[in-house]
Amino acid sequence: MTLALGLHTAGATVGLAVGRLGESYPVQQYAWGWDTHREFHRQLAQTMAPYGWRELDFLAVTRGPGSFTTLRLGLVTARILAQELNIPLFALSTLGVASMSVPAPVAICWPAGGDLIYGGIYHQGQALQPDRVCSWPEWQNLMQNWPEPLPVLDDIHTHAPADQLLHWAEQLWWQGERPHWSLAQPFYGRAPVN
Repeated sequence: MTLALGLHTAGATVGLAVGRLGESYPVQQYAWGWDTHREFHRQLAQTMAPYGWRELDFLAVTRGPGSFTTLRLGLVTARILAQELNIPLFALSTLGVASMSVPAPVAICWPAGGDLIYGGIYHQGQALQPDRVCSWPEWQNLMQNWPEPLPVLDDIHTHAPADQLLHWAEQLWWQGERPHWSLAQPFYGRAPVN
């Protein structure tokens, strides 16, 4: 049976999930703060302890938007694992992952610092308005001019739903997608330093 590992590393809370396709994915979430870089790999090894690394059939990781440091930690780890294990790596939008819990189109935003936000409109992982960085007034204008009223998710930066990440990757897996690890690139939306 197909085994998958999900790394939701977009924010201060990190989510890890591992499981077999078609079954539920138990999620472990951690808010390590400044210790994330110290704790992440140790906890990842513990999460994988019931399985062998070579049992993995694919990986999924958040590609952003999100925290520069935790995104890099998750992406680099996932890319190395996928390369060494020679398995597909799904690098998926953090905003798109959040849309997996909502059955209808939804507007999703994430703080980008200052008066900027990351925003996107998704329906179950499908981008209706791709991820972008914009000012709050630009985002409000987009919402007001959208053809239909949309629910808004604006607190996703405090969650790390690695199970939703794996559910989206599972859908893509069943559709025959097998992305190469080298395609997993971060989405920052803007330079991490100005």
